[in-house]
Amino acid sequence: MPERASSPDLPPDPAAASPTAAGSPPDPRGPALPPREPAGPAGPIEATGDDRRPGPAPATAGGRWPGPAPLRPAYARAARVLRPLLLPWVRFCLLVALLAGAIAAAVVWQPQQALVHGWPPQARHTTTAVVVFALAYGVATVAFVPRPLLNAAAGALYGIHAGLPAALAGTVLGAGLAFALGRFLGQDALRPLLRGRLVLSLDRQLSRHGFRSTLALRLFPGVPFAAANYAAAVSRIRPLPFLTATGIGSAANTAAYVVAGSRAASPTSPVFLLAAAFLVVTGLAAAEVTRRRARTRSRTRDAGGGRSV
Repeated sequence: MPERASSPDLPPDPAAASPTAAGSPPDPRGPALPPREPAGPAGPIEATGDDRRPGPAPATAGGRWPGPAPLRPAYARAARVLRPLLLPWVRFCLLVALLAGAIAAAVVWQPQQALVHGWPPQARHTTTAVVVFALAYGVATVAFVPRPLLNAAAGALYGIHAGLPAALAGTVLGAGLAFALGRFLGQDALRPLLRGRLVLSLDRQLSRHGFRSTLALRLFPGVPFAAANYAAAVSRIRPLPFLTATGIGSAANTAAYVVAGSRAASPTSPVFLLAAAFLVVTGLAAAEVTRRRARTRSRTRDAGGGRSV
């Protein structure tokens, strides 16, 4: 058989370069194909152990990821409007405006009178009316409506059995609302302004011994309810101990006012006289404790001034 002449114009014989030319049997699947590179937007192949899957493709032609998507005009405008509200003094001014509006509304509308005379007689003893009264009680305390009037109104409307739970629920709700307003709108602006030994001592006691200090403030009848709420909000006390101590510490005083309100039609009854006596005794005790503390501070100040001389 004549040999095949080699020519530069003819392609090389694959059989001559394959293993079959050396005498091995031909592969029934045909000659092996070279591996192909994956094409398309999947990008190069990443190998992780035995798992080979396409890796992420670059987002741009230069291989760099794009920046964050620009905000829509409406969102950008809202962000510019709300950004000043993050400033502490702007939030504090908002708190002052809210409280001033609430006080003005309470003076004009007198919600304590509406709670007593605004309910129809057939709806006063329903569960819905009690719940609504508790909600209105909490909002009214934020507006600095005196709690004794609200407690007496609860007793006059619902008696002891329903009036006392409604008054206690309204007390805790009002304390929570005032605490939330003071904490989120006033704490950042007022904490750097805390000065004076008495103010710093109160802040330290509330921050370190929150439950015990709040319980003492609630048991002491001479401390205004709203002042204690906002003082706790400016301190670092946690909400749960504050609300728990408020509910426990306010129970006795609230019950006395509710009982007195429920028996207001018969002021000579033993129940009314007992409640009134409790309120008078606790008020006198609070006044005596305040007088003794003032005298002790005065003596300590005089002693300190004499030593310094």
